[in-house]
Amino acid sequence: MATRIKIRRGATTPTTADLEQFELGLAQDTNRLFIKDGSNVIKEIAAGNANLLDGLDSTGYLQSGDGSAGGTGGQEKMAGTLSFNSSTILSMKSGSRLNILPGATLYYGDVSTSISGSTIITNGSNNISGLITGGSIHSEAGITAVGAITSSGGNVTAYSDKRIKENLEIIPDALSKVCSLTGYTFDRIDIECDKQTGLIAQDVQKILPEAIIEVENISKDKELPDNILTIAYGNMVGLLVESIKELNEKIDKQAKIIEELSK
Repeated sequence: MATRIKIRRGATTPTTADLEQFELGLAQDTNRLFIKDGSNVIKEIAAGNANLLDGLDSTGYLQSGDGSAGGTGGQEKMAGTLSFNSSTILSMKSGSRLNILPGATLYYGDVSTSISGSTIITNGSNNISGLITGGSIHSEAGITAVGAITSSGGNVTAYSDKRIKENLEIIPDALSKVCSLTGYTFDRIDIECDKQTGLIAQDVQKILPEAIIEVENISKDKELPDNILTIAYGNMVGLLVESIKELNEKIDKQAKIIEELSK
């Protein structure tokens, strides 16, 4: 039979009457954690005897109580680190939630680790480190990656509905703006990667600043500036469309001139 682990919060060190078997008790006056073992003895969980928790099988919940009988409320807090060995799995069933508050960081391993079929929602200046597969991320604070972001079968999209836009203005002199840009191939000096291709953000900023986003430098290279310019390449489609239309107008005019001269 699986054991249900509960943490009951009390003002002082719990007694045998305060806890059920295998129930944890947190003494608020000393911030010490105790457990009522299989022999109904209260023992403190410390660095030397943390193995008191070994072998417990819980399909229920890890709860923090308010000290009352069956209590589960309150604003309980834990300081320190909760760690698992390499063979331990922390799983959450459908409908469960893991809330990461603003300013917190969620690390779930290196790039060889993945979260599959789950949804991570961040709200505020949170960081997520690792590889996510088969799930989704909803972020109100933006997503910044040092490595590549790859979609194997889906689309990378952005809101573009006319109903959420106002102050629409056609991009003027689009063709001359495009002609002022230069396409390059180049090597990156901040990361190890294959040769890349693209534009220079400072060049784009001069003719279409709306496509430039300045972000915090999250690389480990301390010699780079604190803020880095990035290009929202998708936002440049409008410029390219208008430049093609302007070029087409010139071609049409030249075609009419040639037609008149050939008569």
